[in-house]
Amino acid sequence: MIVAAAVLVFGGGYWIKKKMDEDTLRSGAKSLPQQMSVVDLERDGPGNNIYIELADFAAGGTYVYETKGNSKYWQTVWIPLIARGSEYDKRLSALKEGDPMPPGPFRVILKSGHIVDERSLDRELASDSITGMVINDIEEMSGEERRLLEKHYPGVDIDRCWIFQDGRKPKPPGKGKLPGAIMIVAGIALAAWIIWSFVQARDRRERAYESRVARREARR
Repeated sequence: MIVAAAVLVFGGGYWIKKKMDEDTLRSGAKSLPQQMSVVDLERDGPGNNIYIELADFAAGGTYVYETKGNSKYWQTVWIPLIARGSEYDKRLSALKEGDPMPPGPFRVILKSGHIVDERSLDRELASDSITGMVINDIEEMSGEERRLLEKHYPGVDIDRCWIFQDGRKPKPPGKGKLPGAIMIVAGIALAAWIIWSFVQARDRRERAYESRVARREARR
């Protein structure tokens, strides 16, 4: 039962964190996406609307992905985006098989949970635009994915990059944080009841032991 209490507390905390993130993103977004190119986003940032339909993009030379377990499909992928037709894009397009991949500058990173393999990556990059949200207010790159990007793109300041998550859109206000708070309170109450029950059971055992000892002493 203590596991159930822990699940309630941590589940409630996760719910509240998720709702806080949604509130943060919603406060910086409008109901309709603004149209921007990669050059616009690099130069001006998202402004007062982080909900964006991004166009005129191409992929940088190297990207990073993670998988779960032994799955061959990607769980999450981080792809540097550059301006389509830029000098760096032309250099990448001119590469021949076996040529070393030239590192290049970028300031936009596409984070995707919808791109699961090379085929879906090609489809995404062939599209005219990608709709999603800039999520820097709730997330920053860290861990292994950051280390690998910094390794392949020396000199790029990841902290200055815009993280753009495809498919994400502003969510309307829902049930808010109340369900999460209820879960936390229920978990704490359950844990308190478990502790109280344990203490009561221990006290009963101690009293029963003392009673048996007293009866033995009385017989003597």
